[in-house]
Amino acid sequence: MFRLVIRGVRSHLGRLILTLISVVLGVAFVSGSFVLADSLRSIFDQVSEDAFAGVDAQVRVAEGDLNSSQGDLLKFSDSVITTVQALPEVEVAEGGIFAFEKTYTIDASGEIVRPLGPPVFTTSWDGPSAVSSFRNIEGGPPVGQQVVLDATQANAGGFSIGEEITISLPTGEPELFTLVGTLDFGEGGTGGAYFIGFDLPTTQRVLDAEGLIDSIVVNAADGVTPEQLVAAISAVLPDGLEAVTGEVVIGEQQAEFGDFIDIFGNVLLGFAVVVLFVSTFIIHNTFATLVGQRTRQYGLLRSIGASAKQIRGMVMLEAGFVGVFASILGLLGGLGVAALLKQLFSSGGAEFPDGPLEIRTRTIVVVVIVGMVVTLVSALLPALKASRVAPLEAFRNGGARQRSLRFRLTIGAAVTVPGAVLLGLG
Repeated sequence: MFRLVIRGVRSHLGRLILTLISVVLGVAFVSGSFVLADSLRSIFDQVSEDAFAGVDAQVRVAEGDLNSSQGDLLKFSDSVITTVQALPEVEVAEGGIFAFEKTYTIDASGEIVRPLGPPVFTTSWDGPSAVSSFRNIEGGPPVGQQVVLDATQANAGGFSIGEEITISLPTGEPELFTLVGTLDFGEGGTGGAYFIGFDLPTTQRVLDAEGLIDSIVVNAADGVTPEQLVAAISAVLPDGLEAVTGEVVIGEQQAEFGDFIDIFGNVLLGFAVVVLFVSTFIIHNTFATLVGQRTRQYGLLRSIGASAKQIRGMVMLEAGFVGVFASILGLLGGLGVAALLKQLFSSGGAEFPDGPLEIRTRTIVVVVIVGMVVTLVSALLPALKASRVAPLEAFRNGGARQRSLRFRLTIGAAVTVPGAVLLGLG
């Protein structure tokens, strides 16, 4: 029986390749979704660690009151900076404000410059330091009526260092600032988001938050552990504020990135499921056609003693061969799909940090299972039909039936293959 299966695969290779392509397409989207999501999760985890590498502690509004209705951190008096900096356990303490969708740059044509999807952040930045999440790419920190931008935004708006640019304020009024530098978030890039940075007093004025900040990042003095630093800071904080270690901050940042990546990955998996669903029709039609063409062969095998179980096993074994090869090719194809999706999103403004594509063991297991299950389930009905072929079928003419099945397969493939590709690409 095994030799018959191998001979059958060889003699119907053209039709089985169509099935193989269908499975590979769906499996590649599943693989690509996992690969891209896992790769981004690892990259952003590293970005968070790099961005907060020098932060041993952070002061903020106590947990439970972190977010206002506008999505920004709740603010407190900047006088707390002096209190914290005065502690002997503290080496550096910097207060700042980080706001969501409050200011925007305006290009020479009067249009707002913004990415397609990611947000625009307004932040205070007084230059590189041990606790700063930003690093200077070109130029210097802003002072007074000066501003810094991330490099991607500067290029998108056609802005040059030394040029006066227009910033749209939260009130909707435009104001001129001199661009004095470009910055980046950590070592991995901004992830497609735009950043507009002023010094702290200017940020407070622009955001109508004079005398207020939303966090203080702290670097410990030599010999002081993060836990000791948090304990010392907590002892002098006013009610309503808390101090947490830098490790907690990194974990929260990674969790926020992780939540976004989970949603992003689930959307991609949704497209993959659609492609797989369409692929099942092609697989079913292919094996239905093959069974129809082999009716006389199955009848002859039954007449010489082959059982219905053996006939059914032959069809399922062929499907198993297709599933195995399709899973392997789909797994490798997922790398290409992930790279293509990353490039497509980057061209749309959602620039992802650079980093290698990552295939985890879970991805390999899931992809192989999905490829095998989809192929075997799709071939199950044709296999059951083949097992019901009577021995007398070996002496009947099945030509007309074969032509009908061949016509249906051709029409089905012509419709479903382009549809699967279009649905998968969104």
